[in-house]
Amino acid sequence: MVLPLLRRRYALLQVVEFADLHVCDYASPIAARAVFSQIATDEAAVVAINRHLMPYDLLRVSKLSGSALPIELLFPAKRRKRMDLNAYASALEPAFGRWRDKHLSRTSRKKLQKKTRQLHRKGEVRFTCAQSPADICMTFDALKRFRGQRFRARGGPVDLVQLPSYFAFYSSVAVEGRDGFARTYTLWLDDEPIAGAFGLSHRGSFLVVLVGFDAARHGRQSVGSLMFEQIARDCIERGEQSLDFTIGDEPYKRMFGAEPSPMWSFSQASNTLGLAAKLAVETLPVVKSLARRFWPPQ
Repeated sequence: MVLPLLRRRYALLQVVEFADLHVCDYASPIAARAVFSQIATDEAAVVAINRHLMPYDLLRVSKLSGSALPIELLFPAKRRKRMDLNAYASALEPAFGRWRDKHLSRTSRKKLQKKTRQLHRKGEVRFTCAQSPADICMTFDALKRFRGQRFRARGGPVDLVQLPSYFAFYSSVAVEGRDGFARTYTLWLDDEPIAGAFGLSHRGSFLVVLVGFDAARHGRQSVGSLMFEQIARDCIERGEQSLDFTIGDEPYKRMFGAEPSPMWSFSQASNTLGLAAKLAVETLPVVKSLARRFWPPQ
């Protein structure tokens, strides 16, 4: 079993957390279920795991899906807490037309047809799954620009893709995995990317990781929705069974028949400082966002 954990310090608070570095929407130990069950029921193994993680004030793991291995069984807490957000996935059908009729309302289908006609009047429209590193890099440059505009308009936290290290990580995964587990989709208008999406293919599902579109110039044409319609078509043609929009309660996901599924977290404190931090985060969620802003991890 691989248990990816990271020790970080937030001011005086020492925290052990899942080592996703904000690039994963789902957390889970890496092991076969049978192996995990053997470890979780082996008292000596559980004691050893907990001993090696010390010292810490607070242990926390979030973004656990309902189907994830029950990592909490490895720790004394042994209890999950539901998070205040959901993940969304749309079950795909063997034929695109059947999926479209089943999951998109008649109003949505007519709206997308209208937006498609509007977009075609602007120029030559193409939808592709990028194969060349050049096309992938062009799409990622556009994604960075589109997402930067959107996050600045929201006035919230900085989009991680704007940071050179994160941008290099995502784009390198897209290029290196383009012939297997990674796919980069692009909606083009006259050879210019106007929408893009990057995701991972795994066990019959396509999991969306990054999305961006040119809302300033083409927002009225709903280019993001037009792109996802074509992504669903491509996934179905590849024989995949699920289009997983991953975490986030954005309304557009329901438009494509995506159903919400709860996400879970668990935490445990080893001392009074950790207990105080745990209670503050659980009862006053604003504390968590303020801590990230004023006390970045070390």
